[in-house]
Amino acid sequence: MPQSSREALNESQITKSLRRFLDGQSDATVLVTRDYQILYANAEARVRFPRANVMRERSFEKCLAIEFPGTVWADLKPTFDAMLEADDAEPVILMLNREGRQIQMRVTVL
Repeated sequence: MPQSSREALNESQITKSLRRFLDGQSDATVLVTRDYQILYANAEARVRFPRANVMRERSFEKCLAIEFPGTVWADLKPTFDAMLEADDAEPVILMLNREGRQIQMRVTVL
């Protein structure tokens, strides 16, 4: 098998392993691209936020507006901008309000 084929196979296996790992996490976790599109939402996020239908290539801002109507994107955007500027940004835990309850969401910008 040529080297590039082995590398592709290994990357595919790594991607699958990472997906399984993220899906096993109890935190609702969302990976967001630099232009704020959802790249990946783990199983817990998909269960906790069904109204927003968090799925790949969907606007994170729109998902927040659907799931958390009182959330103002302009209030959250500076946090995301800081993550984009950081060399090695840590995931952020958002505490969002839904119907008087605090809901936690872990978000990483890639």
